[in-house]
Amino acid sequence: MHDQWSEIPASTHPSLNNVRRVESRYPLDFRRGKDFHGRYILVLDGACEKAELPAPPKLAGIDVTTVFDEAKGCRLTLTLLDPASLEIFRALCHDLLSATEKFARGDNGTGLPVVLARLYEWQDLLKRKNEQLLSLQEVIGLFGELAFLRDCLVPAMGLEAAGAWRGSFREEQDFAVGNWIIEVKTQLNTADQRILISSEAQLDTSSGSILLCHQTLGATMADSTDSRSLNQLVDEIAALFGPAESPPGLEFQVGLLKANYVRRTEYDERRWVLTSRRLFSIEDGFPRITPAGLPQGVERVSYQIRLEACLPFEKAVDKAMEQVVGKRV
Repeated sequence: MHDQWSEIPASTHPSLNNVRRVESRYPLDFRRGKDFHGRYILVLDGACEKAELPAPPKLAGIDVTTVFDEAKGCRLTLTLLDPASLEIFRALCHDLLSATEKFARGDNGTGLPVVLARLYEWQDLLKRKNEQLLSLQEVIGLFGELAFLRDCLVPAMGLEAAGAWRGSFREEQDFAVGNWIIEVKTQLNTADQRILISSEAQLDTSSGSILLCHQTLGATMADSTDSRSLNQLVDEIAALFGPAESPPGLEFQVGLLKANYVRRTEYDERRWVLTSRRLFSIEDGFPRITPAGLPQGVERVSYQIRLEACLPFEKAVDKAMEQVVGKRV
Protein backbone atom coordinates (compact mmCIF):
# COMPACT_ATOMS: atom_id res chain seq x y z
CA MET A 1 0.00 0.00 0.00
CA HIS A 2 1.35 3.44 -0.93
CA ASP A 3 2.10 5.86 1.87
CA GLN A 4 3.94 9.16 2.27
CA TRP A 5 7.18 7.46 3.27
CA SER A 6 7.28 4.72 0.62
CA GLU A 7 8.62 6.90 -2.21
CA ILE A 8 11.54 8.21 -0.12
CA PRO A 9 14.73 6.14 -0.58
CA ALA A 10 16.72 4.96 2.41
CA SER A 11 19.74 7.04 3.38
CA THR A 12 23.01 5.99 1.75
CA HIS A 13 25.14 6.84 4.78
CA PRO A 14 24.85 5.32 8.30
CA SER A 15 25.12 8.69 10.06
CA LEU A 16 22.61 10.53 7.86
CA ASN A 17 18.86 10.44 7.29
CA ASN A 18 17.09 11.06 3.99
CA VAL A 19 14.18 13.40 4.79
CA ARG A 20 11.68 15.65 3.05
CA ARG A 21 9.62 18.53 4.42
CA VAL A 22 6.00 17.57 5.14
CA GLU A 23 3.17 19.42 3.46
CA SER A 24 3.61 23.21 3.50
CA ARG A 25 0.20 23.71 5.14
CA TYR A 26 1.76 22.59 8.43
CA PRO A 27 3.63 25.52 10.05
CA LEU A 28 6.39 23.61 11.87
CA ASP A 29 9.33 22.14 9.95
CA PHE A 30 8.48 18.48 10.41
CA ARG A 31 10.35 16.20 8.03
CA ARG A 32 9.54 12.61 7.15
CA GLY A 33 11.98 10.16 5.66
CA LYS A 34 14.07 7.03 6.15
CA ASP A 35 17.30 6.24 7.94
CA PHE A 36 20.19 4.11 6.63
CA HIS A 37 18.28 0.91 7.52
CA GLY A 38 15.19 2.03 5.57
CA ARG A 39 13.14 2.61 8.74
CA TYR A 40 10.45 5.28 8.70
CA ILE A 41 11.31 8.44 10.65
CA LEU A 42 9.73 11.79 11.56
CA VAL A 43 12.12 14.62 12.53
CA LEU A 44 11.63 18.07 14.08
CA ASP A 45 14.54 20.47 14.72
CA GLY A 46 14.16 23.53 16.93
CA ALA A 47 15.89 25.93 19.28
CA CYS A 48 15.33 24.51 22.74
CA GLU A 49 17.60 23.86 25.70
CA LYS A 50 17.80 20.45 27.31
CA ALA A 51 16.45 21.74 30.63
CA GLU A 52 13.24 22.85 28.88
CA LEU A 53 12.27 19.37 27.72
CA PRO A 54 11.41 16.16 29.59
CA ALA A 55 13.12 12.92 28.73
CA PRO A 56 11.53 11.22 25.70
CA PRO A 57 8.77 8.70 26.49
CA LYS A 58 9.08 5.03 25.63
CA LEU A 59 6.63 3.72 23.03
CA ALA A 60 6.30 0.07 22.01
CA GLY A 61 7.67 -0.38 18.49
CA ILE A 62 8.57 3.32 18.09
CA ASP A 63 11.83 4.92 19.25
CA VAL A 64 11.76 8.54 20.43
CA THR A 65 15.08 10.39 20.81
CA THR A 66 16.21 13.97 21.45
CA VAL A 67 19.72 15.13 20.57
CA PHE A 68 21.03 18.55 21.64
CA ASP A 69 23.91 20.58 20.19
CA GLU A 70 26.09 23.38 21.53
CA ALA A 71 24.04 26.02 19.71
CA LYS A 72 21.00 25.27 21.91
CA GLY A 73 19.36 23.29 19.15
CA CYS A 74 17.38 20.08 19.60
CA ARG A 75 16.53 17.33 17.12
CA LEU A 76 13.53 15.16 17.96
CA THR A 77 13.36 11.93 15.97
CA LEU A 78 10.66 9.28 15.89
CA THR A 79 11.75 5.97 14.33
CA LEU A 80 9.44 3.08 13.47
CA LEU A 81 11.24 0.01 14.83
CA ASP A 82 8.47 -2.58 14.47
CA PRO A 83 6.67 -2.75 11.08
CA ALA A 84 3.64 -4.17 12.93
CA SER A 85 3.22 -0.73 14.53
CA LEU A 86 3.01 1.06 11.15
CA GLU A 87 -0.64 2.09 11.48
CA ILE A 88 -0.03 3.46 14.96
CA PHE A 89 3.09 5.30 13.71
CA ARG A 90 1.13 6.92 10.88
CA ALA A 91 -1.69 7.94 13.22
CA LEU A 92 0.76 9.28 15.80
CA CYS A 93 2.62 11.40 13.24
CA HIS A 94 -0.66 12.78 11.88
CA ASP A 95 -1.78 13.66 15.40
CA LEU A 96 1.46 15.55 16.08
CA LEU A 97 1.01 17.56 12.89
CA SER A 98 -2.60 18.35 13.76
CA ALA A 99 -1.75 19.30 17.36
CA THR A 100 0.68 21.99 16.15
CA GLU A 101 -1.13 23.30 13.07
CA LYS A 102 -2.12 26.57 14.82
CA PHE A 103 1.47 27.54 15.68
CA ALA A 104 3.28 30.43 14.00
CA ARG A 105 5.19 29.29 10.95
CA GLY A 106 8.66 28.04 11.82
CA ASP A 107 8.11 28.25 15.59
CA ASN A 108 9.73 24.85 16.09
CA GLY A 109 11.25 25.62 19.49
CA THR A 110 7.85 26.35 20.99
CA GLY A 111 6.44 23.27 19.31
CA LEU A 112 8.97 20.80 20.72
CA PRO A 113 7.60 20.75 24.32
CA VAL A 114 4.07 20.41 22.96
CA VAL A 115 5.09 17.49 20.77
CA LEU A 116 6.79 15.72 23.69
CA ALA A 117 3.75 16.30 25.92
CA ARG A 118 1.59 14.79 23.18
CA LEU A 119 3.92 11.79 22.97
CA TYR A 120 3.48 11.19 26.70
CA GLU A 121 -0.29 11.18 26.16
CA TRP A 122 0.23 8.52 23.49
CA GLN A 123 2.40 6.51 25.85
CA ASP A 124 -0.42 6.44 28.38
CA LEU A 125 -2.99 5.79 25.67
CA LEU A 126 -1.16 2.80 24.21
CA LYS A 127 -0.46 1.38 27.66
CA ARG A 128 -4.16 1.49 28.56
CA LYS A 129 -5.08 -0.09 25.25
CA ASN A 130 -2.85 -3.07 25.84
CA GLU A 131 -4.18 -3.59 29.35
CA GLN A 132 -7.95 -3.74 28.94
CA LEU A 133 -10.98 -4.21 26.76
CA LEU A 134 -13.67 -1.60 26.44
CA SER A 135 -16.54 -2.17 28.85
CA LEU A 136 -19.97 -3.05 27.45
CA GLN A 137 -21.17 0.51 28.07
CA GLU A 138 -18.10 1.90 26.31
CA VAL A 139 -18.71 -0.39 23.34
CA ILE A 140 -22.33 0.79 23.11
CA GLY A 141 -21.27 4.43 23.35
CA LEU A 142 -18.59 4.06 20.67
CA PHE A 143 -20.91 2.06 18.42
CA GLY A 144 -23.52 4.82 18.73
CA GLU A 145 -21.07 7.59 17.82
CA LEU A 146 -19.81 5.63 14.82
CA ALA A 147 -23.34 4.82 13.64
CA PHE A 148 -24.21 8.53 13.75
CA LEU A 149 -21.01 9.36 11.89
CA ARG A 150 -21.80 6.82 9.16
CA ASP A 151 -25.53 7.51 8.79
CA CYS A 152 -25.76 11.28 9.31
CA LEU A 153 -22.47 13.11 8.96
CA VAL A 154 -20.82 11.23 6.09
CA PRO A 155 -23.85 11.67 3.78
CA ALA A 156 -24.01 15.38 4.69
CA MET A 157 -20.30 16.23 4.73
CA GLY A 158 -18.45 13.58 2.79
CA LEU A 159 -14.84 12.89 3.81
CA GLU A 160 -14.73 16.04 5.97
CA ALA A 161 -16.89 14.19 8.48
CA ALA A 162 -13.80 12.41 9.82
CA GLY A 163 -12.56 15.66 11.36
CA ALA A 164 -15.93 16.39 12.97
CA TRP A 165 -15.70 13.44 15.37
CA ARG A 166 -14.34 14.90 18.62
CA GLY A 167 -15.77 12.76 21.43
CA SER A 168 -12.77 10.45 21.57
CA PHE A 169 -10.46 13.45 22.09
CA ARG A 170 -11.88 14.02 25.59
CA GLU A 171 -13.87 17.00 24.46
CA GLU A 172 -17.21 17.88 26.06
CA GLN A 173 -19.36 16.94 23.03
CA ASP A 174 -19.06 14.19 20.45
CA PHE A 175 -19.15 16.08 17.14
CA ALA A 176 -18.31 19.64 16.11
CA VAL A 177 -19.33 21.10 12.72
CA GLY A 178 -18.62 24.81 12.41
CA ASN A 179 -20.56 26.52 15.19
CA TRP A 180 -22.72 23.44 15.75
CA ILE A 181 -22.12 20.84 18.46
CA ILE A 182 -23.75 17.40 18.45
CA GLU A 183 -23.94 15.19 21.53
CA VAL A 184 -24.83 11.53 20.95
CA LYS A 185 -26.37 9.38 23.68
CA THR A 186 -26.86 5.68 22.94
CA GLN A 187 -28.44 2.98 25.09
CA LEU A 188 -30.03 -0.44 24.72
CA ASN A 189 -33.70 -0.46 23.74
CA THR A 190 -34.42 -2.52 26.84
CA ALA A 191 -33.06 0.18 29.17
CA ASP A 192 -35.05 2.85 31.00
CA GLN A 193 -35.46 5.66 28.45
CA ARG A 194 -33.65 8.41 30.30
CA ILE A 195 -30.83 10.46 28.82
CA LEU A 196 -27.74 10.69 31.02
CA ILE A 197 -25.96 14.07 30.87
CA SER A 198 -22.46 13.84 32.29
CA SER A 199 -21.82 17.49 33.20
CA GLU A 200 -23.39 20.91 33.50
CA ALA A 201 -21.36 22.08 30.48
CA GLN A 202 -22.53 19.38 28.07
CA LEU A 203 -25.74 21.16 27.05
CA ASP A 204 -24.47 24.71 27.55
CA THR A 205 -25.14 26.60 24.32
CA SER A 206 -22.77 29.46 25.18
CA SER A 207 -20.10 27.66 23.12
CA GLY A 208 -22.36 26.99 20.12
CA SER A 209 -25.70 25.64 18.92
CA ILE A 210 -26.30 22.10 20.20
CA LEU A 211 -28.20 19.09 18.91
CA LEU A 212 -28.79 16.16 21.25
CA CYS A 213 -29.09 12.79 19.52
CA HIS A 214 -30.73 9.90 21.40
CA GLN A 215 -30.31 6.42 19.92
CA THR A 216 -31.31 2.93 21.00
CA LEU A 217 -29.69 -0.34 20.00
CA GLY A 218 -31.06 -3.85 19.95
CA ALA A 219 -28.91 -6.95 20.29
CA THR A 220 -29.32 -9.41 17.40
CA MET A 221 -28.17 -12.81 16.25
CA ALA A 222 -25.17 -13.24 13.97
CA ASP A 223 -27.28 -14.03 10.90
CA SER A 224 -29.14 -10.68 10.95
CA THR A 225 -28.36 -8.74 7.76
CA ASP A 226 -28.99 -5.33 9.38
CA SER A 227 -26.81 -5.82 12.44
CA ARG A 228 -23.12 -5.07 12.88
CA SER A 229 -20.46 -5.91 15.41
CA LEU A 230 -18.23 -3.06 16.55
CA ASN A 231 -15.41 -4.40 14.38
CA GLN A 232 -17.69 -4.60 11.35
CA LEU A 233 -18.90 -1.03 11.83
CA VAL A 234 -15.32 0.21 12.15
CA ASP A 235 -14.35 -1.58 8.93
CA GLU A 236 -17.39 -0.18 7.12
CA ILE A 237 -16.54 3.42 8.05
CA ALA A 238 -12.82 2.97 7.41
CA ALA A 239 -13.69 1.91 3.85
CA LEU A 240 -15.66 5.15 3.41
CA PHE A 241 -12.75 7.33 4.49
CA GLY A 242 -10.16 5.52 2.41
CA PRO A 243 -6.62 4.31 3.13
CA ALA A 244 -5.15 4.93 6.56
CA GLU A 245 -2.41 7.14 5.09
CA SER A 246 -4.94 9.58 3.55
CA PRO A 247 -5.96 12.60 5.70
CA PRO A 248 -9.56 11.40 6.32
CA GLY A 249 -8.41 7.83 6.95
CA LEU A 250 -5.75 9.02 9.37
CA GLU A 251 -8.17 11.26 11.25
CA PHE A 252 -10.53 8.33 11.67
CA GLN A 253 -7.75 6.01 12.88
CA VAL A 254 -6.54 8.61 15.37
CA GLY A 255 -10.09 8.94 16.67
CA LEU A 256 -10.31 5.18 17.17
CA LEU A 257 -7.03 5.11 19.05
CA LYS A 258 -8.10 8.01 21.25
CA ALA A 259 -11.32 6.10 21.98
CA ASN A 260 -9.17 3.20 23.27
CA TYR A 261 -10.25 0.97 20.41
CA VAL A 262 -7.93 -1.64 19.00
CA ARG A 263 -9.29 -4.52 17.02
CA ARG A 264 -10.07 -7.50 19.28
CA THR A 265 -11.98 -10.68 18.50
CA GLU A 266 -14.11 -10.02 21.58
CA TYR A 267 -15.74 -7.10 19.75
CA ASP A 268 -17.24 -9.56 17.25
CA GLU A 269 -19.12 -11.49 19.92
CA ARG A 270 -22.04 -9.03 20.08
CA ARG A 271 -23.95 -7.55 17.16
CA TRP A 272 -26.22 -4.53 17.29
CA VAL A 273 -28.92 -2.95 15.17
CA LEU A 274 -30.13 0.64 15.46
CA THR A 275 -33.76 0.63 16.60
CA SER A 276 -34.34 4.39 16.98
CA ARG A 277 -32.66 7.75 16.43
CA ARG A 278 -34.13 11.12 17.50
CA LEU A 279 -32.59 14.58 17.39
CA PHE A 280 -33.47 17.39 19.81
CA SER A 281 -32.55 21.06 19.56
CA ILE A 282 -31.15 22.54 22.77
CA GLU A 283 -32.89 25.89 23.15
CA ASP A 284 -34.80 27.95 25.70
CA GLY A 285 -37.10 25.74 27.70
CA PHE A 286 -35.19 22.50 27.12
CA PRO A 287 -34.85 20.57 30.42
CA ARG A 288 -31.19 20.95 31.36
CA ILE A 289 -28.67 22.22 33.89
CA THR A 290 -26.09 24.81 32.86
CA PRO A 291 -23.13 26.40 34.68
CA ALA A 292 -24.98 29.72 34.96
CA GLY A 293 -27.81 28.06 36.87
CA LEU A 294 -25.66 26.40 39.54
CA PRO A 295 -25.08 27.85 43.01
CA GLN A 296 -21.57 29.09 43.64
CA GLY A 297 -19.23 26.20 44.52
CA VAL A 298 -21.35 23.49 42.87
CA GLU A 299 -19.76 21.77 39.87
CA ARG A 300 -19.32 18.45 38.02
CA VAL A 301 -23.03 17.76 38.02
CA SER A 302 -24.43 14.72 36.22
CA TYR A 303 -28.15 14.18 35.79
CA GLN A 304 -30.83 12.35 33.81
CA ILE A 305 -33.56 13.71 31.52
CA ARG A 306 -36.77 11.82 30.81
CA LEU A 307 -37.06 11.23 27.07
CA GLU A 308 -40.67 12.40 26.92
CA ALA A 309 -39.62 15.80 28.31
CA CYS A 310 -37.46 16.32 25.20
CA LEU A 311 -40.18 15.60 22.62
CA PRO A 312 -41.34 19.24 22.15
CA PHE A 313 -37.82 20.03 20.89
CA GLU A 314 -37.52 17.18 18.38
CA LYS A 315 -36.21 17.90 14.88
CA ALA A 316 -36.35 15.71 11.78
CA VAL A 317 -32.92 14.16 11.26
CA ASP A 318 -32.54 15.11 7.58
CA LYS A 319 -33.69 18.70 8.14
CA ALA A 320 -31.44 19.08 11.16
CA MET A 321 -28.39 17.90 9.23
CA GLU A 322 -29.18 20.30 6.39
CA GLN A 323 -29.27 23.10 8.95
CA VAL A 324 -25.97 22.04 10.52
CA VAL A 325 -24.05 21.73 7.26
CA GLY A 326 -25.66 24.85 5.78
CA LYS A 327 -24.47 27.02 8.67
CA ARG A 328 -20.87 25.91 8.91
CA VAL A 329 -18.32 28.63 9.56
